[in-house]
Amino acid sequence: MSDIKTPAAGERVRSIDAFRGITMVMMIFANHAGGDFYPYFSHARTIPGFTAVDLIEPMFFFAIALSFMLSFKSKEAKNGTKDAVWAVIGRYLALIGLGFLISWNVGEGVRFGTALAWGTLQGIGLAGLISLPFVKANRFVKIGGGLAITAAFYLVFWRGERTAVDFWGEKFVPAALAGIFPANDNMVGAIAKGGYLLLAIGVIECMRKSRKEFLLVSSGITALAAATLLFPGRMPIGPSVMTPSYVLVSLALCIWLYVIAEWLFDRKKLPCAPFLWWGRNSMLMYVLSSAGGMELTFGSRVSVRFLSILLYVLAMTAILYFFDRKKWYLRL
Repeated sequence: MSDIKTPAAGERVRSIDAFRGITMVMMIFANHAGGDFYPYFSHARTIPGFTAVDLIEPMFFFAIALSFMLSFKSKEAKNGTKDAVWAVIGRYLALIGLGFLISWNVGEGVRFGTALAWGTLQGIGLAGLISLPFVKANRFVKIGGGLAITAAFYLVFWRGERTAVDFWGEKFVPAALAGIFPANDNMVGAIAKGGYLLLAIGVIECMRKSRKEFLLVSSGITALAAATLLFPGRMPIGPSVMTPSYVLVSLALCIWLYVIAEWLFDRKKLPCAPFLWWGRNSMLMYVLSSAGGMELTFGSRVSVRFLSILLYVLAMTAILYFFDRKKWYLRL
């Protein structure tokens, strides 16, 4: 593995676009082919538990991290640091607002009190705002800050007392905090996603600095993730709990998945045009697939359900190809 070059301002990176595109296609199949119809492509229903579907949201955040500093530095070079900071604040507040509009439209509404209807876009928005104060910091300060947020979050919200709550099967929470425990789907849990995003940003900066530095840091993250799995009672891994094991294991997996993507799509130039089209318009596809509670399938048979989703993906791919040719992209 040779050093990964920092892209020039405005330069599109095939591996980043492809990584986003693969994540989007996985999300479509998980949202509409998982659960009772295809249980092997669904969220883990027990704690501890982890499936490929549980990695999709962390992949979204990792994709944000891949372009976070590139986007900020591009804005900073054009308009200065102050304007760049305000532009980033505006972007992530817009994502939070858009996320609430989508949640309201699909009938979740906004539940004040014990929790909020908090989706992926809101989580990305809050995580981006949490990471922003570190934007000018050294990459190792970013990594340290991410680890500190993850550890503090765990120490504040986890006491080792376990009680079952009906959400995607069984979820263990501190008995005293059953109403506000930082699950993956609420505002409190989104704070831990800020730690994840900050960690990912720091690791990616190391990746673009030097191969040796990246291998040392990523190996350390991987070892730390493996160590957390030795304590399933204290740090259970699962999609509905933001414990250090979930944060670190998902980050380690995303790091090595992107290493593979970078090798395949940037170095070996493996053909991946459909994923590039999805990745370049990932925001548009997320909104279209989430708004209105879209149901993509017909009938209850697994084969019919799978075929209808596949036809939808093929149709959207054709539309995205047209949009890409016209340079029509939805960006916030």
